Amino acid sequence: MPLKAARNWIDTSRWHHFYEIFDSVREIYLRALLHEALGDIPAAIQDCDKSIELDSKNSAAYSNRVLMRTKKDDQKGALADLNTAMKLNQADSSTYGTRAAVRGPLGDLKGAIDDCDAAVVLEPGAPWVYMQRAEARLSLGDKRGAISDYTKAISLDPHTSVPTKNGPKYTPAVATCWPLLLIRPLRSSCQS
Repeated sequence: MPLKAARNWIDTSRWHHFYEIFDSVREIYLRALLHEALGDIPAAIQDCDKSIELDSKNSAAYSNRVLMRTKKDDQKGALADLNTAMKLNQADSSTYGTRAAVRGPLGDLKGAIDDCDAAVVLEPGAPWVYMQRAEARLSLGDKRGAISDYTKAISLDPHTSVPTKNGPKYTPAVATCWPLLLIRPLRSSCQS
């Protein structure tokens, strides 16, 4: 089938409706981002709701609404959206990472670590996954586990940002020494 004939077939078939929905969902989400940038979170959430109404099987539509819900301090709603997104697409490491970030403030640090573990399986070369898991482990008091994850993140990207008393630092020397400060505070020569 020549290309022109294929385009005509798509335009006259049921597939045309699919492409209209795809374009509408994307455009509605872009409008939601503009509402969010203007500080109109309720309007942004309404647009996200509309994109989900148009395509309730699209995991990205639920993930998109998470940003708006967290800006409205609706962590439980954000978690519900992430759970739905994960049911629809279990192979998305960023959804696991986002859910870990939402679970932490809700006090579910073990769940956050579980999500990071799943993200590591899906994307083992991503430093952000190890950084996020290190922070959850550190919050649980697992300093050795945090050191292991920080070390892995640094080995994947020597310029990985790590938290310090004065904010994040991006230098490899500070990144390498920062975990030591967790065990021996103020006795390390690596302070900046």
